[in-house]
Amino acid sequence: MAAQMRSDEPSPTLTSLFTALALGGSVFGLAKVPGLGVGWSNIMVPLGGIGLISVHRKALMATLEKYQTLFLLTVALGLWGLIASVAGWDPSHSLRWLVKAGGWTMVFVGAATAGRDEDHTRALLRTLWLFLIVLALGGILESVLPGHSLWRFFRTEDSLSIQPRVASVLGWPNQFGLIMAGGLFLNESLGRTGIVNRWVVALARVLLITQMAQSGSRNSYLTFAIVLVVAVTAGGVTWKRAFAAGAVFAFAVVLLPVAALQAGLGKVYVPQLEPTLEGRTWELSARKQTLSLRSQLWRQAATEIAANPLTGIGPNVFQGSVGPRVMDRTGFNTHNLPLQITVETGVIGLALTLAWAVVLVFRRTRHSAAALPLAVLAAGQLLDCFVHDPPTMVICALLCGALLGKWPKPEETGTMQRTRWFRRALSDFSSQPSAETQNIASLTERPTTP
Repeated sequence: MAAQMRSDEPSPTLTSLFTALALGGSVFGLAKVPGLGVGWSNIMVPLGGIGLISVHRKALMATLEKYQTLFLLTVALGLWGLIASVAGWDPSHSLRWLVKAGGWTMVFVGAATAGRDEDHTRALLRTLWLFLIVLALGGILESVLPGHSLWRFFRTEDSLSIQPRVASVLGWPNQFGLIMAGGLFLNESLGRTGIVNRWVVALARVLLITQMAQSGSRNSYLTFAIVLVVAVTAGGVTWKRAFAAGAVFAFAVVLLPVAALQAGLGKVYVPQLEPTLEGRTWELSARKQTLSLRSQLWRQAATEIAANPLTGIGPNVFQGSVGPRVMDRTGFNTHNLPLQITVETGVIGLALTLAWAVVLVFRRTRHSAAALPLAVLAAGQLLDCFVHDPPTMVICALLCGALLGKWPKPEETGTMQRTRWFRRALSDFSSQPSAETQNIASLTERPTTP
């Protein structure tokens, strides 16, 4: 029988609520608080992190002591970001971004503290899984109703101009596709541990893969394939699940127009799937043009690193000051996370970031369900960069915290699943009287004749 939760222990429901607050708040970047001019995401995300820390405040000091090196590096990154901001090209702009990053840091600390209890790690990851399912359903809704005013509440006109590539309520299809790929591996991991029903896992697999395909993000396609092969080789995903995921993706690429075009199969028009496709933009850019533009951004970033190697040009500055030299408009970052960190915070910022990542990997909980989705989001940022994107960073913060949390080993998971099956079977058996028992009961109930 499962151990009863003590009355003084926090409920996993509270962990789910504050996790949902941080995730939900991350998508409200365009909505402003009346009278303050501050985005709702800048308030809701930190409140979610503070809520997680408050709920698990009794475990906070133990968590900080256990992962002392990791948290010291987190503080060092913040302090160096402050130095790079002051020394950069636009200090006020960089400092505003640092405040936003502070909210993501609180989410990470809250998730790591919540992870001291296995039930709360499960609650956190299950809530994240549900959030990703809602995002995927939003992708379907966008395909059906691309011109609805709902999307303008979350996205800019530039973002919507890329349709029929879908992004749901996120800013851009590339981040949406990568997050869907990460969600797929989270779905498989939760299914493997029995947290999500296997039939629900199968349905979610189809949903997440088709939306990844509909995003038209070639980077997410490539990352999905690489991580899937590595996961199967390392034993993180079974061959059966990998084959099912690969088969669904293959069908999506063949049947869905956006995916077919982005994969190089040409235009495939299916009226039932894309009723309003004709006459709309088919793609952001051709494959050769995509690589060419990225290489130009990388060369420009290398030039700025050579000119400002120590402190960089300041956090969140590249896309407004350097990117326009290549793209003739603002909004384009380096499309490579290590380059972005180096050009904006210098080689010291990159060194601190790499040290932080190494410590996280070495202190992780082995076999955690957060490992594969986090690997997808990390690997996918070698050809893209979402370090300034709130939804991606909040998801990464939660996964990094959960990666440190308690998680059952594979053999313990199998034992738990077999135990649940045995208990159900025993319960069914005990609830139905045997034939011998029924015969005895009928004899005792039969009226006697005088």
